[in-house]
Amino acid sequence: MNDFRDSQWKLLQQIKPTADQNEKLRSRIWNTLQEHPEKIKGKRMLHVKPLLAASVFILLCGAFLMMFLQNSTQPFTQGERNFSEFNWELKEVYAEESENGLTLYREGQSAPLGTVREITQEQMNEIVSGYAMYVEEILENFPYPTKMYIEHVKREDVGIRYHFFITPTEDAIIHFTFDYPKLEYAEIFQAVGTLQFNGIEPYRHNEPLYVTHGYGKMIYPVGLEPISISSNQTEIYYWEEATQAAFEDYLDKISTLSGWEKESEEGFITFNYGNGQEIISIHLNGKEITYQYSYPNRE
Repeated sequence: MNDFRDSQWKLLQQIKPTADQNEKLRSRIWNTLQEHPEKIKGKRMLHVKPLLAASVFILLCGAFLMMFLQNSTQPFTQGERNFSEFNWELKEVYAEESENGLTLYREGQSAPLGTVREITQEQMNEIVSGYAMYVEEILENFPYPTKMYIEHVKREDVGIRYHFFITPTEDAIIHFTFDYPKLEYAEIFQAVGTLQFNGIEPYRHNEPLYVTHGYGKMIYPVGLEPISISSNQTEIYYWEEATQAAFEDYLDKISTLSGWEKESEEGFITFNYGNGQEIISIHLNGKEITYQYSYPNRE
């Protein structure tokens, strides 16, 4: 990311007096002080005061302009905190500065897939009440206090939009948006689940984190990396933290969810939701976890 302070300083340099102008001004002041030595001091000062006033005025204008630029056009900075400086374990996604903050892109693609900006509580309230939000959830045990909303978009290239309101400090709200399917569900939660703002230590939970994808009822481990998302209702992910014990704990967690019943343990572990409304079979092979979906009771 570009250093925003450097760009502000370059802007100030463009409007301040040049070195030649400063030298001319100093020469004029010196010449005025030296000329007509026979005249009384009071009269000599009448000639000097306008030039001194002009010098002071230029210096004050430069100082006030610098203060204005620093305080009004750098939305990510509060005191010593620069919230545009962060990292995560999401691959192939980078950020570029935009008018209101940052815009997110996938490498090799020109269409944006998300945004990042610092907002106020009033702006957050306007966003939440001004869009078609269908999910509201507080994400427990994530790196920073996080509230999630899902916006129903249904555009040609965007089905739903995730809104995350993250408070790395008590007096800051950072608003992240991610567009699905430009980013897969697992990628979105990989970003939020591994987020770290520079200089602000994140909370690290010792137990696995699970989330639902979109409007679904099934939970998935945070940390999945998509390998294959095919049209035949099969999804394959790479799960870095996968072990047989972690997989069994995951299956036990699913079994505690309301509405899900375990049906089979031969090869794929099958769960039935709503008496055939949705059937999901899960299989772990090393670090690869596979999901197969069917909806027998849907027309």
